[in-house]
Amino acid sequence: MVVSFDSLVKDALADPESVEIFEDILPGISTNPAMKMIGGMPISAAVKLPQSGFTPEMIEELKSRLA
Repeated sequence: MVVSFDSLVKDALADPESVEIFEDILPGISTNPAMKMIGGMPISAAVKLPQSGFTPEMIEELKSRLA
């Protein structure tokens, strides 16, 4: 599966390579129960939520690594 910055969160969580990228950037994120609630959101929108824990620098790194 090809996951991009515009993919749905649930699709990224189903892809081991994407999970590894997320975990490298923000450890523990893939097992956070809140991830199920935002599964239908695009990654690009979810990481901008204040409670996501992603800084602008982390978002840029994620975008780059998923490209």
